[in-house]
Amino acid sequence: MLFFNIYKMEWPPKFITYDEFNNELQETIVKHPHFEKWLLSKYIINKNDNLITPEWRNRIIGYSVEELKHSYYKEQDYNIKTNIINRIILELTLKNNTYTKEDEEFEEIYYKQKKEYDSIINEQEKLTRAGYKNLRRPHEVYKPVNMKFRELLPKSIESVIEKNEELIKIIYSNDPSEICYEI
Repeated sequence: MLFFNIYKMEWPPKFITYDEFNNELQETIVKHPHFEKWLLSKYIINKNDNLITPEWRNRIIGYSVEELKHSYYKEQDYNIKTNIINRIILELTLKNNTYTKEDEEFEEIYYKQKKEYDSIINEQEKLTRAGYKNLRRPHEVYKPVNMKFRELLPKSIESVIEKNEELIKIIYSNDPSEICYEI
């Protein structure tokens, strides 16, 4: 069984010309310059001895300008929503993370051990400058997991926020210098 899209068509058929297609595409690019960067990112330029031809890098759906616009929108919408849901999940994780009495005790132990470790390292540095060699390095002290988690989580949230803001900035940029051409 064959499946195919049924397009509105005339009979006898009239096919789009290069100029018609290009004019519609250029209007689309003028209205939203990032579309051009996105479209070019879908191709690689194959350089061989006799001919330079574009080849698919990532398959996009459709060949009409309207279908390309839909593919672009779908991809950018997906990217933005992925960033948003990642941020929400991290924020909910931070909100629901509990710091127990046991975590506080581990934190106190860590700070005590870290102070001792730093003191030993400082003393060994003085001895090394005085000419002593082959000093035993003390075991490094590591932060408790939940302590480290609570420190890294806000940084991760900030990173996701920055990533999304950068994506939005690029998408809505009208600066032609941000449009890159891969040849």
